[in-house]
Amino acid sequence: MIGAVEPFVSLRDRLIEEGWSDGAERVLADRLGEVVVGLAADVGPGTAVVATGGFGRGVMAIRSDVDLLFLHTGGGEEELARRVLRPLWDARLKVGHLSHTPKNARIFAGTRLDAISTFLSARFLCGDEDVFDDFRARFRGLLEKEHGRIVDAMAVEERRRRDEEPYRLMAADLKNGRGGLRTLDMVDWRRRLFEAQWADAPVLPGDDEAVRVALTRIRSAVHVAAGRAHDTFDFELREAAARWLGCSLREVGVEIMQLRSTAERMVDATWKSVVRRRTSVSFPSSLHARNRGDVVAWFDQAVPTLRRLCDEPHLVAFHRHPVGDHTLATVDEAWRMIDGEIDDPVAAEAVAMVERPERLVVAALLHDLGKGLEGDHSRTGASLVPEACAQLGVTADVDLFVTLVDHHLLLADVATRFDIDDPAVVGWAADRIPDTETLRFLLLLTTVDSMAAGPDVWTPWRAELVRRAFRRLERELVRRGLPEDAQVSVLADAVVEASGGEFEALTVRSHLAGFGPGYRRTHSADLIAEHLRLDALPLVPGGGTVSVRPGTPARMLISAVDRPRLAVDVAAVLAANRLSITDARFATRADGRVFDTFEMVDAVEGSVGEERLEKVSSEVARVLRGSVDAAKALEEKQRAYRSTTRAGVPVHVTVTRSDDGGGTVEVESGDRLGLLRDLCIVFDQYGMPIVRARIDTRAGVAYDTFQVTRLPVQTEPLVAALTTAAGA
Repeated sequence: MIGAVEPFVSLRDRLIEEGWSDGAERVLADRLGEVVVGLAADVGPGTAVVATGGFGRGVMAIRSDVDLLFLHTGGGEEELARRVLRPLWDARLKVGHLSHTPKNARIFAGTRLDAISTFLSARFLCGDEDVFDDFRARFRGLLEKEHGRIVDAMAVEERRRRDEEPYRLMAADLKNGRGGLRTLDMVDWRRRLFEAQWADAPVLPGDDEAVRVALTRIRSAVHVAAGRAHDTFDFELREAAARWLGCSLREVGVEIMQLRSTAERMVDATWKSVVRRRTSVSFPSSLHARNRGDVVAWFDQAVPTLRRLCDEPHLVAFHRHPVGDHTLATVDEAWRMIDGEIDDPVAAEAVAMVERPERLVVAALLHDLGKGLEGDHSRTGASLVPEACAQLGVTADVDLFVTLVDHHLLLADVATRFDIDDPAVVGWAADRIPDTETLRFLLLLTTVDSMAAGPDVWTPWRAELVRRAFRRLERELVRRGLPEDAQVSVLADAVVEASGGEFEALTVRSHLAGFGPGYRRTHSADLIAEHLRLDALPLVPGGGTVSVRPGTPARMLISAVDRPRLAVDVAAVLAANRLSITDARFATRADGRVFDTFEMVDAVEGSVGEERLEKVSSEVARVLRGSVDAAKALEEKQRAYRSTTRAGVPVHVTVTRSDDGGGTVEVESGDRLGLLRDLCIVFDQYGMPIVRARIDTRAGVAYDTFQVTRLPVQTEPLVAALTTAAGA
């Protein structure tokens, strides 16, 4: 008998293979209905076969349950049930079935809400239609008698869904979760429960049937991606589901959120105060968790700049909620932080030290304004802050909110992606934070943002890293507030300690006096102590001193009398030896002595051994003496390795000017042998001293960042020259 189910199975398999088609949800239900009628064959009097659930409603997903009700007048339905159910089971369909007399079906429904929900969608398939009419009349009588209790129970069920899921999940349960098919069922239930009064009911805010069909289509995509009946839009299934639907991941994410919001709006409109909590968006009191109410209802009344966020999805795995829900969850966490409900002593200290901590709530509301728009969402969001503040009636501290939105990821990035003990990293981050008050707000915003993202984000490990970065930056900002002479004294004492007392404070201060403030920002006390040790060694006439340390990365320190293109020639030697520079720092003292630091790894093996380093340092020493043509040696290597160059990577150059006349130059291009040397030549031609170069290579693409002390007035020629050099 399994062959009798073949028409339905073949249709389902074709849809799985070829993709969804318009009306497929109806065709599936119709084809299954034909199969069930065929299996039932000649149904005798006193028995009826009825479809319920999605099958009864006539809207089925790829792997929807097959829900059947066998009605009878007093027995004899067992053989019919076996005849129908066995082939369905053999075809591996998930079948749910009930068997009742019309009277018992009415009694059963009177004891269970899920039975009422199931029977509301009952559809006659075959058999004795009088038996079905008897059941329908009894069931209608139950609805007329108990409609008040039923309405209350259904409202409680919807309220439970919303309470259990106060913020919609990206891993949405499309069937049973908030805003899913069960929520949408309430619109249909309301229509059926109050059919006689429907003409006086409020106009629906949309077509609930179209929403049901769209949710069923996406639910089918999840079924296909999972290879089984599965209703949750889990992260690992999203890409496959989107491909099956023929759209991008963001498109299907937006559609899911919009459909769920629409389902909630329909229920709120048709069930009025039975389900929906009253909400007001008067600012800022309505932002408090205790006053706000439902997310969708809140955004319905929000200002235009915020309203767009409601249904914007998050596409990364660690974000549990769509952007709008995450935004208001962050607001809730902000209030909890201010009210002292979060056990975090460092954050509690920050709350106590900032003026008007309630400003954190505004920052939390605005922090993801740029999500869903082109470009970096932090920078884009910062540009929208003034408009949003004007719409919200916020007139004070707009500049603070712009800074907080622009840099709301700064602390987390510095803490987890960079070495917070590196003074250059600390200096770069501190340059973007105007004062300690802003830094404290950044700590608080980072904390509540991470907590709202999900339990896997704000782990004890991550929290400790962020607090450590905060303390390090706090010390740096306090130090910057000291007079210049005091800053030098503090650093000199640290160098004396780092050298184990090898150098006196006066010697250290004399060394530091020969450099500008950039040297103090980009070099640690340990590294400055190394420079002093090199400085104590006599220079070979026309040469220099080289010190190396093996490891991953290996480090090379060079001290020499400055001359044109010194750094260029050293970079050429390292490139010719297949050493990739990961970090470089350049410093020239007022007396013309340079102290350059290179950190490097082997282009293939990573670690650089002591023997190889000694060989390379000997070559560098010969270059310093002028006895080796570094450019020629590099050209020979380039010819040998030309086939390994990553082609087809477009070059992007970004120039950011700072207030002191210097700035940052970022170059993204295909990586190749000698790339850094060629870029350094351009900087030399434009008279732009490099203070720091950070080199990052991923999958054959170089992401190089240069801090320079001088930028030309017109940067377009510089960008063109760097683009040409990088693309050579």
